[in-house]
Amino acid sequence: MHGMATLLSYNRNHIDFIDSKYKKETFIHAYTPVIYGINEPNMWQKTNGIPIQCPDFKKQRGKPKKKRNLQSDEVRIGRTSKLRRTYVVVRCEKCGLDGHNRATCDKSVVMSRVGKP
Repeated sequence: MHGMATLLSYNRNHIDFIDSKYKKETFIHAYTPVIYGINEPNMWQKTNGIPIQCPDFKKQRGKPKKKRNLQSDEVRIGRTSKLRRTYVVVRCEKCGLDGHNRATCDKSVVMSRVGKP
């Protein structure tokens, strides 16, 4: 901003101080050549070199994935949604009611146990 104010105070054109790589002519010159598509592999020119091989398989680091990737013709069998969590009903040992445990029970009455001394 201060540079622009200085140029204006000296009555200089700011375009003269812009590098050529930021100008429109350079952009047009860089992108005028047309990139043509390539032919199919059976139309490629044959060479006498060694054919290119796939790289060797390397075991990946970290924890492995739980599910494998399916092929395009495979269909996933079974549930499509996640399994629902099942909760165990908590029962109090003091009063015998559901929904709380012995530590949070507000009743001081202990039920008598039949058959135990």
